[in-house]
Amino acid sequence: MANLGSENFDNRTYENFCQLIYKKSGIVIGENKKIHLSNRLRARIKFLKLSSYEDYWKYVTAHLDNDSELYELLDAVSTNETYFQRGTNHFKILYTHILPEFYKKNYSHLSIWSCGTATGEEAYDLAMIACEFEKDHRGLEILITGTDISRKALEFARAGEYADRHIDLLSDYQAKTYFNEVKPEDSSLKYARRVLAVNEKIKNKVSFHYHNMISDSCLLKVDIIFCRNVLIYFNAETQKEVIDAFFRCLNPGGYLFIGPTESLQLIQSNLLMVKFEEGNVYKKQNGIAH
Repeated sequence: MANLGSENFDNRTYENFCQLIYKKSGIVIGENKKIHLSNRLRARIKFLKLSSYEDYWKYVTAHLDNDSELYELLDAVSTNETYFQRGTNHFKILYTHILPEFYKKNYSHLSIWSCGTATGEEAYDLAMIACEFEKDHRGLEILITGTDISRKALEFARAGEYADRHIDLLSDYQAKTYFNEVKPEDSSLKYARRVLAVNEKIKNKVSFHYHNMISDSCLLKVDIIFCRNVLIYFNAETQKEVIDAFFRCLNPGGYLFIGPTESLQLIQSNLLMVKFEEGNVYKKQNGIAH
């Protein structure tokens, strides 16, 4: 097999991959990311027993009709790095301010969308918050939908087994209440130091589905969207398209959470920034149509 170092990734093939990935997912891969992309593609090329990046490009384009290899390509380039209790200020805003607001308005059901959920930690974090809130607020049911472009990440999320640094920030209470301790040798993570498996209390609150933010329709009529640290992978045009789609699928009075380093300041949006002590979120005002 030929050397698959980035030096053998010719510019034309690299640009072809960048354009296809952008067209199919909205993910922008910059001109200086050739090493990064070659690292992401190398394992797939070896698995298929191909000899070069050009051969893989030919293979991908020959299988676009059934999307099978496209899914593998997008799996390879998507970023699924996350962990439990990431960005807890947003969770405080949700529990302290937003859920009480909906409860006071006599909502009986709330839907939360974890968009770009990766391996599911955020969705299960939201499920824990939902369970805690429901205990003291009878008559309200909160359900979470987690979506991602990576099918492998979604399989991991559905399995619900997590280890080591992914679970290190969970409190003792959370670990005991919402997880079961699993011996590493009895899990899918055999070489981990510690493994926790999501229990039925929160697993039943979450459903996971494949979703491409560029080509698939948004979920219909949700109350709260978490889409954190995803917009940074898109250019301004795609960010605008995604935010407009979120606006359409949010119920009036619904909220959007984005990453702490992300902003809608440069995007013309009908969502209103709402400032809380713990941070900022965006709201779809009642009566606003798009």
